[in-house]
Amino acid sequence: MIQSQQERLIGKKIDNNKLPEILAELMDEQHLNILQLSKKTGLATTTIKRMLSSVDANPTLDSLCQLATFFDVSINQLIGLEPHKNAFSSSAIQISQLPILSWQQISTWTANSDEIHNNSLQKMVITDVAVSQSAYALIMEGTSMEPKFLDGHILICDPNVQPQNGNYVIITHSGNALPQLKQLLMDGSDWYVKSLNPAFNRTAMVYLSEDFTIWGTVVQTKMNF
Repeated sequence: MIQSQQERLIGKKIDNNKLPEILAELMDEQHLNILQLSKKTGLATTTIKRMLSSVDANPTLDSLCQLATFFDVSINQLIGLEPHKNAFSSSAIQISQLPILSWQQISTWTANSDEIHNNSLQKMVITDVAVSQSAYALIMEGTSMEPKFLDGHILICDPNVQPQNGNYVIITHSGNALPQLKQLLMDGSDWYVKSLNPAFNRTAMVYLSEDFTIWGTVVQTKMNF
């Protein structure tokens, strides 16, 4: 029984908590937003949002049990102490230090990458995902991609990764001045981008004409740095 196996967690802060990242991934796999997960598990929307947005949320054992039961994983898998069934595994681990760019810097990143890398004031983030030398990081702004990407999430992006259907990309299109984070959907030769937040339904799906540029594919999300 899940609860009896996890009694040691009661009243203790969870170390190495990856719950926000894993919960967002599990919700995305089942195409659930916060409200839908709340209705299916009985957990309050505020409880779910807190678990998604903070590694210091320190949820109750009962909340963890409800989520673990619903997603058919153990609590250890839910908080990242053990890999869950869909977790990516690799025998090779590569540690890279990447600059955190502003959204305004993205379009000039290729030309200015050496200058940005050598800037001692530039904020950096470490990733254990194998990336190219052109990879960079961004801080998510806004709520258009909730629940998978929350305001303040760190996005690890690689311009040299060819995007596939369903990937998340940094893109400019239709004359937008600044790049945006969108999900890329492919239907044969027709490409579309969309937001995830239901509040953005009016512009959820946008057809891409020839006037667009993809500046990178998101290969990892981090909570803080």
